Amino acid sequence: VTGVQTCALPISTFCFMWYWWVLSVITMLPAAYLGFKPQIQGLLFIGLLLGTIFAEVFLGGRLSDVVCARLAKRNGGVRIPEMRLWLIYPAGLLSALGLIIWGISVDQAYHWMVGQAAFFLFAAGIQMGNTVVCSYIVDCYPLQSMSIITFYAVLLNLSAFIDPVSRMCLPFHFPRFHYHFF
Repeated sequence: VTGVQTCALPISTFCFMWYWWVLSVITMLPAAYLGFKPQIQGLLFIGLLLGTIFAEVFLGGRLSDVVCARLAKRNGGVRIPEMRLWLIYPAGLLSALGLIIWGISVDQAYHWMVGQAAFFLFAAGIQMGNTVVCSYIVDCYPLQSMSIITFYAVLLNLSAFIDPVSRMCLPFHFPRFHYHFF
């Protein structure tokens, strides 16, 4: 059994559950900020950009290495790839917290900057989760890591493509925002 066969189901599940359902919130950005012109709505993605960069620099590989080193010290110096997976919990917590804050800020019509702070947290959690998954794959399957990471990247992009397309096919109605999906 190759690494790609072993990782296919977990990677597919992660991509389509995490990205398809969670990142579909981004498609609601124009509906949440109807009062802004389209040019300004594009700037509302800055929180996502900054959160992604922050997580990649500070919460990604370095933090994962620190956690693995501490856990390996507790484990008698033996380091196993699964030690990296502990960072999935804070990643999920950051993403969920960001989504909750963003939803409340839109519902209560808070200042747009609250939404940007929420998107910062959300993107930091998403990127932290990406880095953990990629680091785990490289640790588990060093010889097949390039093909598995490529498979992961293709599925991420496929899930990002399918989500907006499927949203156009499903009937959604948001009367408060006067926004409709058909």
